[in-house]
Amino acid sequence: RQFAELLAFAAGRAAEIATYVEVGVAAGGSFVWMVETLLSARRWLGAGEKMRAVALDIATAGSWGKEARWSEPFFRRWLADLAPAGVAYVQGNLSALEGLSGQVDFAFLDAEHDSASVLHDFSLLHKLGARIVALHDVLDLPGVVQAWHDLQKRFAGEYDFFEIGHQYAATLELLKRPLMGIGAAV
Repeated sequence: RQFAELLAFAAGRAAEIATYVEVGVAAGGSFVWMVETLLSARRWLGAGEKMRAVALDIATAGSWGKEARWSEPFFRRWLADLAPAGVAYVQGNLSALEGLSGQVDFAFLDAEHDSASVLHDFSLLHKLGARIVALHDVLDLPGVVQAWHDLQKRFAGEYDFFEIGHQYAATLELLKRPLMGIGAAV
């Protein structure tokens, strides 16, 4: 449900989002969902079907654990099909985008989960002019939790912050703590 709420948020702002960057795409699922949501919403809003979307990961496109066997061919084919619309995969870390021309309108950060890496990646996205940055795992992974709190202090005058943290009762009952969570800086 957390990611669905992020998709709904993005769809509501799709006319303003001409460039989307996802850092740490793994098997590609969240990237596919977000890009398809943005493209569909842009069509409905009359904002055009073309946008720039960049998937960025240090691994090869679609590779992620045991899922790679089925996810990699699908993700690579989907990327090829949408390349004419401005969708691309870049293998590398966030510094590979430093030469990106234009502003990043929306970025989803789900790469390295230690505090220093999250702070570094957010700072690079900020330098690229990212207007909206969403982070995954702000409620349960210690490095991301710490970075999320630090970012809210450091960038208090530049972004408004909110969390998407719906938790199912069974999750809280079984784990005794919240799971995942998405934080957004807007």
